[in-house]
Amino acid sequence: MWPLNHLPPPPMPQGVTEHLSDYPDLLEELQLALNNVVLKPALSIPPFEVAIWTLKDGLGGIMGDAQGELRKAEAAGDALAAAQAEKKRKAASLARSSAYGMQDLDDLHQYFEENRRALRRAAR
Repeated sequence: MWPLNHLPPPPMPQGVTEHLSDYPDLLEELQLALNNVVLKPALSIPPFEVAIWTLKDGLGGIMGDAQGELRKAEAAGDALAAAQAEKKRKAASLARSSAYGMQDLDDLHQYFEENRRALRRAAR
């Protein structure tokens, strides 16, 4: 549950949502990380920048986990698991790419601009 009644949670970039649509658990994990940018703000770094770093870091972690799953499946000779892991790795890679998933960050930027004052108050 979102604890700030006066402020909606930050939006997930549409491209990230599209590329990870088959992985709702991963989208939820990323949304929670994005929510923490608002709930636990850094005083000296613009929250929009922190949000971008948070998403890229989370997506990089998903890519790394998928790569590990792929290696494990290949070592076990499990072609189905390997294909699923490769699909997840590719989806996370596209979601993280500034040419695809992270290309349009306007809604996220607008969120932080429109809520700048509320976010400053929350940081104090």
